[in-house]
Amino acid sequence: MRLKTTLLKLLILIFISNNSWSNSATAVVDSQSIMDKIKNIESIKPSQWGVRSGCISVKKIRSISFLDDQLAIVNLRGKKQLILRLRNACRGIANKGFSYKVKSGQLCPRFDRLTQAQSGMKCEIASIEPYVRLLESESL
Repeated sequence: MRLKTTLLKLLILIFISNNSWSNSATAVVDSQSIMDKIKNIESIKPSQWGVRSGCISVKKIRSISFLDDQLAIVNLRGKKQLILRLRNACRGIANKGFSYKVKSGQLCPRFDRLTQAQSGMKCEIASIEPYVRLLESESL
């Protein structure tokens, strides 16, 4: 399961760093340093990002930006970011906007949902995890 999670994170990082919306400069990185950076990413503790039991306090959230109908970047106060993944694709959430309500002051997988603004479709949160770009992981 840990390997599957690590591979998923790596694929997300590669996808995000290769998209045109990314502001990071193109860099040539040798394979050994990439492996070192992946090891750094594996050692990240969610609590260092404010994630406790998979949940994040809404007070720490600055903004949420969807990349597509299932993945979003959560910008926290400060410079840290999280990846929010929905259980299923939520058609139009990236383009039409969304809202959310929480009862506990925290946004949590399995318990909280985002509502697509136009259709009112409820979209269940599957996970909230730390996000680090592979090219920036040396600063960890």
